[in-house]
Amino acid sequence: MGKAHDRGRWGYVVRKEVRDAKKNERERFSLTTSKRFDEVIAGVNTAIGHPDMAEFGRFTHEARSSAEVKSAVEKGLSKVGLMLFMQLDHGAVIRKRHGL
Repeated sequence: MGKAHDRGRWGYVVRKEVRDAKKNERERFSLTTSKRFDEVIAGVNTAIGHPDMAEFGRFTHEARSSAEVKSAVEKGLSKVGLMLFMQLDHGAVIRKRHGL
Protein backbone atom coordinates (compact mmCIF):
# COMPACT_ATOMS: atom_id res chain seq x y z
CA MET A 1 0.00 0.00 0.00
CA GLY A 2 1.24 3.46 -0.86
CA LYS A 3 0.65 6.82 0.72
CA ALA A 4 -1.62 9.48 -0.73
CA HIS A 5 -2.20 13.10 0.16
CA ASP A 6 -5.64 14.67 0.18
CA ARG A 7 -7.09 17.99 1.29
CA GLY A 8 -9.02 17.45 4.50
CA ARG A 9 -12.32 19.04 5.45
CA TRP A 10 -10.59 22.19 6.69
CA GLY A 11 -8.05 22.49 3.85
CA TYR A 12 -5.04 20.86 5.52
CA VAL A 13 -3.20 17.96 3.91
CA VAL A 14 -4.16 14.52 5.17
CA ARG A 15 -1.97 11.46 4.68
CA LYS A 16 -3.86 8.26 4.19
CA GLU A 17 -3.19 4.73 3.13
CA VAL A 18 -4.07 3.80 -0.44
CA ARG A 19 -5.55 0.33 -0.55
CA ASP A 20 -5.06 -2.08 -3.41
CA ALA A 21 -7.66 -1.71 -6.14
CA LYS A 22 -10.38 -4.32 -6.27
CA LYS A 23 -11.84 -5.69 -9.46
CA ASN A 24 -15.43 -4.58 -9.98
CA GLU A 25 -17.33 -6.20 -12.84
CA ARG A 26 -20.44 -4.65 -14.34
CA GLU A 27 -23.06 -5.87 -16.72
CA ARG A 28 -24.57 -3.61 -19.35
CA PHE A 29 -27.81 -4.14 -21.22
CA SER A 30 -30.01 -2.29 -23.69
CA LEU A 31 -33.78 -2.04 -23.76
CA THR A 32 -36.01 -0.79 -26.53
CA THR A 33 -39.52 0.35 -25.63
CA SER A 34 -42.43 2.19 -27.20
CA LYS A 35 -42.91 4.22 -23.99
CA ARG A 36 -42.02 7.90 -23.92
CA PHE A 37 -38.74 8.84 -22.26
CA ASP A 38 -40.44 10.63 -19.35
CA GLU A 39 -42.53 7.49 -18.67
CA VAL A 40 -39.40 5.35 -18.56
CA ILE A 41 -37.65 7.79 -16.23
CA ALA A 42 -40.71 7.90 -13.95
CA GLY A 43 -40.73 4.09 -13.77
CA VAL A 44 -37.02 3.94 -12.95
CA ASN A 45 -37.45 6.70 -10.37
CA THR A 46 -40.23 4.72 -8.69
CA ALA A 47 -37.96 1.67 -8.39
CA ILE A 48 -35.13 3.60 -6.70
CA GLY A 49 -34.87 4.31 -2.98
CA HIS A 50 -34.97 8.03 -2.11
CA PRO A 51 -33.54 8.35 1.41
CA ASP A 52 -33.34 11.62 3.30
CA MET A 53 -29.73 12.40 2.35
CA ALA A 54 -29.15 14.71 5.34
CA GLU A 55 -30.16 11.87 7.66
CA PHE A 56 -28.20 9.35 5.59
CA GLY A 57 -25.08 11.52 5.78
CA ARG A 58 -25.46 11.96 9.51
CA PHE A 59 -25.93 8.22 10.13
CA THR A 60 -22.96 7.21 7.96
CA HIS A 61 -20.74 9.94 9.45
CA GLU A 62 -21.60 8.93 13.01
CA ALA A 63 -21.29 5.19 12.31
CA ARG A 64 -18.73 3.47 14.51
CA SER A 65 -18.52 0.23 12.51
CA SER A 66 -19.02 -1.11 9.04
CA ALA A 67 -22.16 -2.87 10.31
CA GLU A 68 -23.66 0.52 11.24
CA VAL A 69 -22.78 1.93 7.80
CA LYS A 70 -24.31 -1.14 6.16
CA SER A 71 -27.48 -0.67 8.21
CA ALA A 72 -27.75 2.99 7.16
CA VAL A 73 -27.27 2.05 3.50
CA GLU A 74 -29.82 -0.78 3.67
CA LYS A 75 -32.45 1.57 5.11
CA GLY A 76 -32.21 3.72 1.97
CA LEU A 77 -32.43 0.90 -0.55
CA SER A 78 -35.53 0.15 -2.59
CA LYS A 79 -37.05 -3.32 -2.88
CA VAL A 80 -34.76 -4.00 -5.85
CA GLY A 81 -31.66 -2.78 -3.97
CA LEU A 82 -31.14 0.62 -5.59
CA MET A 83 -30.62 4.05 -4.02
CA LEU A 84 -30.47 7.53 -5.53
CA PHE A 85 -27.49 9.45 -4.18
CA MET A 86 -27.66 12.46 -6.47
CA GLN A 87 -29.68 13.57 -9.46
CA LEU A 88 -28.33 16.16 -11.86
CA ASP A 89 -30.26 18.13 -14.46
CA HIS A 90 -27.74 18.25 -17.29
CA GLY A 91 -30.22 20.17 -19.43
CA ALA A 92 -30.19 23.04 -16.91
CA VAL A 93 -26.64 23.90 -17.97
CA ILE A 94 -27.66 24.04 -21.62
CA ARG A 95 -30.82 26.05 -20.87
CA LYS A 96 -28.86 28.51 -18.76
CA ARG A 97 -26.18 28.95 -21.42
CA HIS A 98 -28.78 29.64 -24.09
CA GLY A 99 -30.94 31.81 -21.85
CA LEU A 100 -33.89 29.41 -21.90
